[in-house]
Amino acid sequence: MIKLTNLQQITTLPITTTLQEQIKSILTEPFHDAAETQQAWDELQCELWFLTSKSELSAVVVDDIEMLKRALT
Repeated sequence: MIKLTNLQQITTLPITTTLQEQIKSILTEPFHDAAETQQAWDELQCELWFLTSKSELSAVVVDDIEMLKRALT
């Protein structure tokens, strides 16, 4: 799992540059520019976690299912 704490770290993700640009576009869409996005990111102390394997993804899904079960009981 890779932890990103700012927009510039998106380029370190093990994905194509096209996907990197799509992620950056989604994150910056409601803002005027990357600087405004970064400011909001910093103020909210946001983190983006990038799953690097299928096993990590299934672990997240299992965790989410377990939380859902607990919430419903």
